[in-house]
Amino acid sequence: MIKQMTTPRFIFVCCAILLIGASRLLPHPFNFTPVLAMGLFAGAMLSSFSMALLIPLAAMFLSDIFLGFHNTMWGTYAATAVSSFLGYAIRNKLNIVSVSGTSVASAILFFLVSNFAVWAMPTPELNYPQSFAGLIAGYESALPFFRATLFSNLLYTGLLFGAFHLAAELRPNLKNIR
Repeated sequence: MIKQMTTPRFIFVCCAILLIGASRLLPHPFNFTPVLAMGLFAGAMLSSFSMALLIPLAAMFLSDIFLGFHNTMWGTYAATAVSSFLGYAIRNKLNIVSVSGTSVASAILFFLVSNFAVWAMPTPELNYPQSFAGLIAGYESALPFFRATLFSNLLYTGLLFGAFHLAAELRPNLKNIR
């Protein structure tokens, strides 16, 4: 494990995730964040699934220290973990179709999981009835935010995978997964 953590690939992936994760601290539209792309990228690029989970979640936690914690953040963390799993599932067949497809899938899963969390953990601002109708009402009211989630995930996924591809062309040793 220690040997893997000192490879150029591991260092590049971690630095890219920490750097793009820090963009959460900059002003941005609601739901326009890199969290899902970080998970997808880590899952696809790291040989250790535990590291593919840990690195993006740690980057999120570090930024959440500054952004604040709330009672529905478990949904965001869970969706990011699923995004890491999706990236890990395609790691041996990376191409524009598989990466784009998992990016769209992770955005849909994030929408479902995070808005379920909002329904399950009501707040004074967002309090939907604890019924199937209340859950559907929560999903309906969140639909306008889905576009930002989808576009940001596609953008940040493209940035991360594109940066890696360019860097690997300049430094072929980045292609080595171990």
